[in-house]
Amino acid sequence: MLKFKNIYKLLIQVKQVPNPNFLKFIPIGKQSKRCLMFTTCLKPIQHNGVTREFYGMDYISISKKNESKWDDLRSRIFEQIFDQYESNQEGSEKQFLFEGFKQNKDSVIQDDDSKPIQLIKDILNHRIRPDFQEIGGDIVFREFDELNGILYLYKKGSCVECPATATTLKNRFEKMLCQNVDQVKQVIAEDYVGYD
Repeated sequence: MLKFKNIYKLLIQVKQVPNPNFLKFIPIGKQSKRCLMFTTCLKPIQHNGVTREFYGMDYISISKKNESKWDDLRSRIFEQIFDQYESNQEGSEKQFLFEGFKQNKDSVIQDDDSKPIQLIKDILNHRIRPDFQEIGGDIVFREFDELNGILYLYKKGSCVECPATATTLKNRFEKMLCQNVDQVKQVIAEDYVGYD
């Protein structure tokens, strides 16, 4: 049941992304952004048309089955989000956190990373990942085979099974990485099959 007294405090924009089986749910407005910190407690969306959820720092990307229709799913997704948002007895907001988002540790520069890996991660974090996060997905570091010059990445969220992502990675970002990191000769990105 929707709690209408609280809905006015929670504004969520739905954005279409290049992958037609995903939608990106984004909090809008100062009030909503403060309430929607996508980090630790939304139950998974309970609907048989939803196949996966990807939690970004300030958004959720949700995918549907090919045969499902967004018009049928949106209201249930919103209802579940609104049901979890409520005010406490004094009327001030409870912190509203989504379960699932965890900073990808593999993309964080570590002290023991080699110089090429540090440079790769820096380029990924500052020049590549923001573009893919904008469309409800992410590209994260998996490993770098320094002997053969092959960089392995994972595609997550709306980037999974998206032909546009593969094309963009190959035509734009592989060139960028190869030009800026001499050791990189090839980039291979695979769909992440675990829980996002």
